[in-house]
Amino acid sequence: MRGALKYLDSPTPLLSSGALQTLYFMKAHFDWKLNPAMRARMDDEVDKHADRLLATRNRDILQPLALYLGGWKTDRSRDLLWRMVEEGTTREQALICLTWIADPRDFEKLAKYNNTGNLSYHLNRAYGAAADRYLKK
Repeated sequence: MRGALKYLDSPTPLLSSGALQTLYFMKAHFDWKLNPAMRARMDDEVDKHADRLLATRNRDILQPLALYLGGWKTDRSRDLLWRMVEEGTTREQALICLTWIADPRDFEKLAKYNNTGNLSYHLNRAYGAAADRYLKK
């Protein structure tokens, strides 16, 4: 994990992207019982570098960043994902990742982005029956 963290600062998009993908995979699939503080350290490091990563507007970096943020599930990750939606480079991925967080505060705003039905599955999965009136069949 420490090896991946140092590449969040890399000026090379491939290295930053690879670090984010590694952290995303590790966070979801590693047994953290022996060292639970490492998850918080990962979140802190991604948070510390998030503004620089967003400023790249590089799809190869923003795609794994969105995935990581969707699994983080905090107000900060929600704010960063909404910034990604507004910026537009990885809008659809950021919207999907917001549904993973499934925060009720995001529901109405997310539903407005379902104009083509592209979020129907994700809204239904995240919000259940509450999403029915927004689903495009």
